[in-house]
Amino acid sequence: QKINPALHDISPRLGLVWVPTADRRTTVRLSGGTFYDQNHYNYSDTFLNQTLLNQGRYVFNANDPSLNPFYNPADPNGSKSILRAFLASNFPNPPNLAAVGKLPQVANVLDPNFRSPYTLQITGGVTHQFASNLYVQADYVDSRGKDQIIIRQTNLQLVNGVYLTNDPRYSQFTLYQNIGWTQYDALQTRVQYTGSTLHLGVSYTLAKTTSDLNASGSAMSGLATNPFDLSIDVGPANNDRRHNLAFDGSYTFPLDIQLSGLFHYGSPLPWSVTSVTVVYARPEPRNNRRDDDYKSADVRLSKVFKLGPHLSATGFWEAFNLFNTDNFYNYQASLQSSSFGQPQSEFPKRA
Repeated sequence: QKINPALHDISPRLGLVWVPTADRRTTVRLSGGTFYDQNHYNYSDTFLNQTLLNQGRYVFNANDPSLNPFYNPADPNGSKSILRAFLASNFPNPPNLAAVGKLPQVANVLDPNFRSPYTLQITGGVTHQFASNLYVQADYVDSRGKDQIIIRQTNLQLVNGVYLTNDPRYSQFTLYQNIGWTQYDALQTRVQYTGSTLHLGVSYTLAKTTSDLNASGSAMSGLATNPFDLSIDVGPANNDRRHNLAFDGSYTFPLDIQLSGLFHYGSPLPWSVTSVTVVYARPEPRNNRRDDDYKSADVRLSKVFKLGPHLSATGFWEAFNLFNTDNFYNYQASLQSSSFGQPQSEFPKRA
């Protein structure tokens, strides 16, 4: 189907700066605007390849009656066993689809009014110079994502507490719609000292990010947990890091030798518990748990060599994660896993 053209994707922006005192040590800032996302994903091309140009797409799930072609309401457990046996019959190769006749396929559909997501953002802040080399800055940021992409499985009906397909020719209609949202609020602060040889700074951000996007950061967004109740997916966003603290500094010694460093602390990110036996619902509220915090210290030692009046070269040694701190992420979320709640990945060690 055709997508209706969007003729109103205009991005107005406004910024104001006020210097209220005669000594010009204080600066007040206010800015706002509309920012449309740059979609580096060709949705139309994807749907052409996945619907018109391929032989078929199939999705099976023994715990979801709408995705089980062998489902029998009189024997739900037996239906699960039949599908599992079918999928395992030719493992590790794909099952023989021709052996069971015509199977329902999956179709992807774009909403006729599909649009590029955008963000409305307002920022206000103040900077004050307390001494000739000391600055203090604070900003408040309010950012609201609109028309975010959510994928809904629309070939469903709820009958006596059981989700069944509307059109038996298809197991899924995955409809891409601009019905999601995000909200980010943050207080960003910084203190900075700049001397002739010494530079020091500390930055702290207190933030909160919420959304109804059941996504892991991919451009394709995510499939709604329940297409009839999007509120199930409302909760902390996957990147909701509440506290960020950073110290940075450098010192220039004689002979153009400089030592610089950066320390970063980030509070834990959230993750969601999953279960293969829970369909169109959540065993716990979204992103109800948190992983470990993040800590890393980087250091660099450099020396500038003068090779002439207009030419120089810099040699340096640097180390990342100097103290070899363990920073884990990607926690096992499945309740059926023996490693539930354990980290599956780790950020790089010292390098």
